[in-house]
Amino acid sequence: MKGLTLLTRREGTMRQDFRDYYENSHAPLGMTYFPFRKYLRNHILASSADIDFDVVMESYIDDRVDVAALNSGEVRAILDVDERRFMNQGRIRSARVEEQVLSGPPIGVAAPGTRRQMLLLGASGPTLQEDVTAWGADLASQPRVARVSLDMVQQQVSGYGGFPYAAILSLWLKDGGDAIVLPAVPKGMKLELSLLTEVCETTPEELAARYKPKAG
Repeated sequence: MKGLTLLTRREGTMRQDFRDYYENSHAPLGMTYFPFRKYLRNHILASSADIDFDVVMESYIDDRVDVAALNSGEVRAILDVDERRFMNQGRIRSARVEEQVLSGPPIGVAAPGTRRQMLLLGASGPTLQEDVTAWGADLASQPRVARVSLDMVQQQVSGYGGFPYAAILSLWLKDGGDAIVLPAVPKGMKLELSLLTEVCETTPEELAARYKPKAG
């Protein structure tokens, strides 16, 4: 199971402070309680329009794990306290998604400094997945694009605000430069936002070392 979550910094704080606390304190805390197979934080560097979030978090957990049960009781209380230190909990929005690599190599562990252009798409009809897949194949020919992947939203996660996008098309960039200039968006497709992000991914070795589930 893969989840996507939009997270927003606490009012009155800076995006860099949010990122520093997330990477150095909150992410390690979350790894203690959740058996992540992969865990990425896509920190936003630039966006095509004003946004009310600062990171797109991706988490991969085995389908057999009862995440709702893990995210409850004492663990939830601990995380609530920490979240209030640096984020706006009322703006958490989360969804379960299906991921597909459309072009390029399989998704491994992102190297430090990896940049990713994320194209956030609104719902536009029953052929959305086909249309986005075709557009992704076209964008794969751009010289700075190393990989194209697609996340299709399958289900909203209860207990949080509604996830406002139907799909995210990701262009994994070959260098650490700016976002590419996009060609014309195909007719009928709703491109809501283009984000330039820097990927922070925890290695499998660190995830395994930090996971210390609570007994009982």
